[in-house]
Amino acid sequence: MGKRKLKIGILGCGPIAQLAHLEACQKAENVVLLEHVHFNMSCCGLASQPLEIPIEITTQVKTAANENSISIIGLSSTFNMIHPDSKVRDEGIKSLEVLASCCSSLGTRFISLCSGTRDPINKWKWHPENASAASWKQLLQILEKAVTIAEKYQVYLGIEPEEAVDLLNNNIWMAHAKDRDLMGNIRAPGKGDIDFRFYISKLKGNRFQWLFGNAWT
Repeated sequence: MGKRKLKIGILGCGPIAQLAHLEACQKAENVVLLEHVHFNMSCCGLASQPLEIPIEITTQVKTAANENSISIIGLSSTFNMIHPDSKVRDEGIKSLEVLASCCSSLGTRFISLCSGTRDPINKWKWHPENASAASWKQLLQILEKAVTIAEKYQVYLGIEPEEAVDLLNNNIWMAHAKDRDLMGNIRAPGKGDIDFRFYISKLKGNRFQWLFGNAWT
């Protein structure tokens, strides 16, 4: 009887050399690397929201993906769309266009966004002003800019809405198997405080296409 194969999927995030992960997983014994990756530019030494992406970087990423039979299913552009500082929001939109402009060369048409928060430090942290009319108006204004960019480069935008499984239903494109403890620290899936039984049960019946696990050091 042959050995069981360990299946590994990668969600690229954080200061990790993801290109090295692709090659290493293919060389490892008893490992099957999943066919898709949701890519974050921080994995190749750039900022998560770069204002410039050298052509040699996109070429390197695409070449590594092709050599390892991996398709880049989407790019991450999770900037804070309702940050209280307009300069931060403007920089996020500029970076979104930079990322959108290289989607074609990377073989993808999907970019993930984040609805954001009014918290000026942590874009994942709840803030009382998030539910205000002013924040909603601001979000709509920046989404108009984002949609204009998407139309220009013929890409799809996906929003990380935090808690909207029931609302989005069959419009869910992908799901992340990220785990954290109650203090907000990132943990390996199953080692934190996320109730994955509940999480997967909420996704059942929806036509989401990919489930990605975090890559972490």
